[in-house]
Amino acid sequence: MKKIISMIVIFTMILSMSAVSFAATVDQDYIVDTENSLVKILTSEGWDYIASEYNTYKNYTVEVLADIEATKQFVQFYGTLVGKLNGVEGKKPTITNNINSGLISTLATGTVKDLIIAGSITVEEGSYCGSLVD
Repeated sequence: MKKIISMIVIFTMILSMSAVSFAATVDQDYIVDTENSLVKILTSEGWDYIASEYNTYKNYTVEVLADIEATKQFVQFYGTLVGKLNGVEGKKPTITNNINSGLISTLATGTVKDLIIAGSITVEEGSYCGSLVD
């Protein structure tokens, strides 16, 4: 009986250790791996969510794993944005009286690579506007 209880305790400890070592949030639109500072964007909604939570994922590597249509911009971006040769298309937002407008408003520190950009931004009044980043 003691052996069975010991085996159950050991098995429980092993399971709890493996759960702690894998620190990831999985959503149908994105995956966040906090242990490796990695975000994988799977859908347009995933881009919009991660863009709106930009401060949470400072200095992360953000991978775009599908062609998406973005409706939100990163206000500031710190880290590495890897497109993996996927495309991000803006839904042609109209910017009025704004500065620093694009898919990434301000590239604070970081790298953008292997990302295909499509779409356009209409600027009625503003400055420092670009399709990708200011």
